[in-house]
Amino acid sequence: ALIAAGAGKTETRRFILADESRARLHYYDTSDPTRCFSIPAVKPVWDLKPVGGKRYRTVGGGGFQIFDLEQRKVVDTFKHPLLNGISAMCDLPDGGFVASVNHGRYPGNCADFVRFNAKREHVATYHTDKVFNVRTVNWDRDGKTLLVSWNRGLARMRLNDQNKTLDLVADYRLTKGMNAFDYLPARDGKNYICSCGFHGDVLRITPEGKELWRAAMPQNDSKRKERFYAQAQEMPDGSLYVAHWTGHGSKDSYTGWQVIQLAPDGGLRWGLYDPQRLGSCSGVIVLDAPELNAKPSAD
Repeated sequence: ALIAAGAGKTETRRFILADESRARLHYYDTSDPTRCFSIPAVKPVWDLKPVGGKRYRTVGGGGFQIFDLEQRKVVDTFKHPLLNGISAMCDLPDGGFVASVNHGRYPGNCADFVRFNAKREHVATYHTDKVFNVRTVNWDRDGKTLLVSWNRGLARMRLNDQNKTLDLVADYRLTKGMNAFDYLPARDGKNYICSCGFHGDVLRITPEGKELWRAAMPQNDSKRKERFYAQAQEMPDGSLYVAHWTGHGSKDSYTGWQVIQLAPDGGLRWGLYDPQRLGSCSGVIVLDAPELNAKPSAD
């Protein structure tokens, strides 16, 4: 079932969805349910990223998995003892990658960023006590700075090869809630979008951390007072699709939407609700939507 904010919303939307609670990668087509399919994944099914062609990657189980949509199966799996507790990873220009690894559960106070080369050999470990409970790691526009979402906020950090640590470039603390999930460059070329985990806020902030826009997510029921807002993707018109994580259990998906779309002014534009097929989603990639053909927003 689809819940749309307004009548007549029948446009086609296609997604890749990372489903933590049911451990699946979903291909979802709103126009034709017979085209939808799912591929089993290893929990927690975090950090959904495209890796070229029709292949996508998630992390979990002490490593990562790569899914091929055409073959509808996992085509590559990598595990390593140093990746136990992996939460996210970024590809490096040399063909290798760096992954965030959390140590302990809250109130744990440290994380490692583990670097591997193109042959998947361990190169270095960068230890930091500046952030903990890291959720996602994305590249900033310069290709040198890591955008790190963590338990209490958002940090910009750089790998320091000399002393094998991460240099903290900037740190923006959340004013409420915890477990910030996503932190990515906005399409305007200067600001940033971040989803704030619990308490259901999505922010647009300046590089200095000044809030330009805050949207508190709408709810479609009153059973749960808190929501967890995970991976986000901004559209050319300024609207946002946000993955909606509602709990670890397979039945938790019945308590809220799996994907929410916010209009540029922060209001609800559209929501996906299909709890029989979908669980609690941590990641969303928009393959097709009406907004992809829209003109860029003025700001």
